[in-house]
Amino acid sequence: MLQRNIPTVKFRDNRDRVDLTLSVNFTPIMRNPFSPIINLGVRPELQPWEASITRKLNINALIGVGNMLVGLVVFYILGYHEFLPDIVFGMLLLPLTWMCNRYFNYVAGAYAFFGGGFLFFIPINLRMGMETFVVLFYFPLIISLIQYFGRKETVRHLATIFMLCTISVIIIALGTQLEWLHRDIAPESVSQLAAFNIVLSLTTTMIVTVVTTKEQIRQEQTIRNMLHEKEILLAEVFHRVKNNMNVITSLLNLQKHSTSDERVQEALEECRSRVYAMALVHDHVFQSGNLLTLQLGAYLQRLADDIASGMGTDSAALIHVQAKPIELEMSKVVPCGLIANELITNAFKHSGKSVDALNIQLTLSENNNSVQLIIQDNGNGIPPDRLQQSQTLGLELVRSLAEQIGGQLKFENRSGLCCTLEFPKV
Repeated sequence: MLQRNIPTVKFRDNRDRVDLTLSVNFTPIMRNPFSPIINLGVRPELQPWEASITRKLNINALIGVGNMLVGLVVFYILGYHEFLPDIVFGMLLLPLTWMCNRYFNYVAGAYAFFGGGFLFFIPINLRMGMETFVVLFYFPLIISLIQYFGRKETVRHLATIFMLCTISVIIIALGTQLEWLHRDIAPESVSQLAAFNIVLSLTTTMIVTVVTTKEQIRQEQTIRNMLHEKEILLAEVFHRVKNNMNVITSLLNLQKHSTSDERVQEALEECRSRVYAMALVHDHVFQSGNLLTLQLGAYLQRLADDIASGMGTDSAALIHVQAKPIELEMSKVVPCGLIANELITNAFKHSGKSVDALNIQLTLSENNNSVQLIIQDNGNGIPPDRLQQSQTLGLELVRSLAEQIGGQLKFENRSGLCCTLEFPKV
């Protein structure tokens, strides 16, 4: 039994004293007597599909050796001794595949396997003749070639080996016409050889198909296991990041209450709310289990409620969110959350009215491939010169975040400040 070291990724949380160890790339252990041969050249650094091709090459070379042994025994018993040197030649070529896989890589192994196969098929076809149907052995070879290299990463090798295959077929066809290496075979011997070649070639085709399909299933299962483990690791990372950000917000909150300077308190509160807006994204991701996208409307609703609660007001009466269920990538949700956080907190600070009278409306909609977010309040608005100059950190941050997601911002004073953000969904 062959067992290789499994590289792992470890995640440690010093506060909770928890170790998370997950394998992200591994080589399945093959429990059969031929494991040392089948796993020749399978290294931990290989991608799953590369390891699968390496194993398939080793397995098919093993099948080829078995075919040669069968042919050696049958031809010896039936007295076809003139074909024994070809069988021995083919048997000696097959271990070259294992050596190339072991000391080089699967590409060298593939060229050794198929190149050696073509070198074997040319003389054996010319010696036996087309009427013995020995050419049928090309079918399992071509089937295995397509299953090995039917990928975009290896398509050039597929084309090259197909070209070599075509050249070998042309040589066989031309050599048959010119009677190269021709052997006179009795009619009854031709029938025996034809029957043997038909049975063995069809059996080989079925074995190759079953083995390569089984290996493909093994590869897919390996990829599914790796994906599941990485999803668990990523979810844990989101959870830990959220916890760490919550610690930061708590520290900022403690620091805010430890000073009596209102300007310092205001600055710390702004930092706390921005960190919290990012932490909320990680919290939503961890709870939903979807590590790729997040529903922006639900996130903005919770963000608005938490901001209003932090201001000590009734969120239902002050902030109204009208949002369609739009799924966005994390790279767009975080900037949107920070923009909404900045504009909502600014509305509370600069409304110029009592808090009870403040009304903030968030509207999220989708039009074709673009998303539109409108945030409007009923405050006093912002003077036009301040909107154009962007002298405040908040407005500079909002514009920078909008550019980050390829969006366009528009500010208007319409019975209060109205901000319209439009950006592409993808």
